[in-house]
Formats: sequence, structure tokens, C-alpha cells
Amino acid sequence: MKNWSEGKAFLAAVCTSGTVLAVTLGIAVLMRHAPFSILFPSMPTSAQAATKPLELTAEATQGRHLFLMNCAHCHGDDAR
Repeated sequence: MKNWSEGKAFLAAVCTSGTVLAVTLGIAVLMRHAPFSILFPSMPTSAQAATKPLELTAEATQGRHLFLMNCAHCHGDDAR
């Protein structure tokens, strides 16, 4: 294999990097202008999740009490 000079190697690296960047940006442009319905098909309203009201059980109440006694002094009452 023929030895490349430093200038030729630099030029090859710049050309390769530019080609990869151009291909990446080209794919991004094509993806951006694709029809939205192809990317994210619409869901029927019957398939959407129903909201369930929050019900606290005895275990949840006990867990809250344990959290307030053991953890709230560092993490705060809202666990943040």
C-alpha cells in the first residue's frame, strides 16, 4: 500500500467527514418532510387509556406513614 502524506490523509478525513455529515443531514431532511401519518398512525379513541381514579389502600396509607417517619426528613414530604 502506498504511504499517504499528512496532507492527503487530512484531505481524505475531511472529505469522509463531510460526506457522512451530508448523508446524515439528507436523511434528516427526508424524515422531517415525510407524511406525519406514516410516522405516527392515529389511534382510535376506543384504544386510548381510560383515566382511573386514585384509590388509596391500607398498604398505601401504611407506606405513606413509613415514608413520613423514615424518609421525609431528607427527601421532603413530596419525595423530591
